[in-house]
Amino acid sequence: MRQRYISYLGLLLMAASVNAQGTSSNITSPTREDGDDDHLSSGDDDYYDYYYTPLEVQLVTYLPKPFSLISLVCSYVIIREILCEKKLRGRVGGTPINRMLMAMAIGDIFFSLAYFLGLWAAPQEASFGLEGQGTVGSCTFQGFLFQLGIMVSVMSSYSLSIFYILLVCRNWRDSDLEDWEYPIHGVIWLISLGLAIYPIPLELYNSNGPTCWVDSFPADCAGDDCIRGPDPTLHQLALTSVAFAFLPLSLILKHGILIVQSVSCREHYQASTAVAKQALFYTLAFIMAYLPDLVLTIAYTVDETYHVVTDSLAYGILLPSAGTFNFLVFSRLRRMKTPEGRILRRIFFCLYCRAPMDTMTAVFARTDRGSTNAPTSSNVPADVEIIAELSTEEANGSKTRTAKVAIKPPTDEDVESGPPPLISMAADGSNDEFASA
Repeated sequence: MRQRYISYLGLLLMAASVNAQGTSSNITSPTREDGDDDHLSSGDDDYYDYYYTPLEVQLVTYLPKPFSLISLVCSYVIIREILCEKKLRGRVGGTPINRMLMAMAIGDIFFSLAYFLGLWAAPQEASFGLEGQGTVGSCTFQGFLFQLGIMVSVMSSYSLSIFYILLVCRNWRDSDLEDWEYPIHGVIWLISLGLAIYPIPLELYNSNGPTCWVDSFPADCAGDDCIRGPDPTLHQLALTSVAFAFLPLSLILKHGILIVQSVSCREHYQASTAVAKQALFYTLAFIMAYLPDLVLTIAYTVDETYHVVTDSLAYGILLPSAGTFNFLVFSRLRRMKTPEGRILRRIFFCLYCRAPMDTMTAVFARTDRGSTNAPTSSNVPADVEIIAELSTEEANGSKTRTAKVAIKPPTDEDVESGPPPLISMAADGSNDEFASA
């Protein structure tokens, strides 16, 4: 299982080596002792019993299934919600940000589906000490889904970072992003498909623990001893380095958002802050899913040691939940338009998914009506009255009159019907409500 992650080191090796050494110093292998492995080879029945405890074998094999299934549902709901934007905006997906989110959700679906299949797709002579229930063909299909999904998801996340940078730092609008959007989508899918297809004729997709990916068969074989996929290390290095090289770049971009928005014009400060926070939450979702398993992999690479609890948490829960984390960020500032979206949001709902009315209005107007998952009236706290400042100019333009109007907090009916209409006022201030104020 660990061999395929060796090449994760890449650009993060120097930065993570200190953490890896600290982690590995507290981790001990429960079954391995010096000198005991001289007689073992990857073809022996006791090979995986020697390197992995029976508990870890069961946890890492079956624990990802429920979490990957939840991730599948969440990614499906994201796509359904974004497709509903077509009815409002006349184009599939509505905005460039939403369409990039949809591409990321599609990648998460492929990735989660490969996880959910697990040993069901592996051949009967599967590694990891358990017998699979599939064939070589189903194993190849699973490996293809795994590689395609992780590449599309990671590269879409990186592109989403660029879009947020342009929106916040360069004051771009949706019309500006659309000039670059489709070429970027083309590059993402061409690279991802190319890297997912080329291992097929080389017979590199083989059982690699609980899922099929680039590996040799039998496991850890070399040269003529391999039946399929000899010497896969170079291919593992190439595939994972391309995918996870985007992790530090994405972090740099999104931290740049927070720095630039802090010195932005006061008039757009709230809008820039809200957009930057949304970008940061997507970064945190990405880190939460991928970084723990990466750190544990580095620790294993250093000392070939592991801890059953932390390893199962990272590989069996967090990594298969990438789509779930993205849904939590996606739904935090959004009025869901589909029945399944509303149900799922109620299940995951929490108090942090709220924003003040003035910030919601600013973001909604700043980004071409919702390109950044703009907040809506459904997020206003029910126990607070929001005071909105309404201004109008006299006909001669010499004076500005301002009134404060109390707006009642939204009810459940408001959530379903959309935000309340704005109060209409004439240029001369003749509106009754305005005059009475």
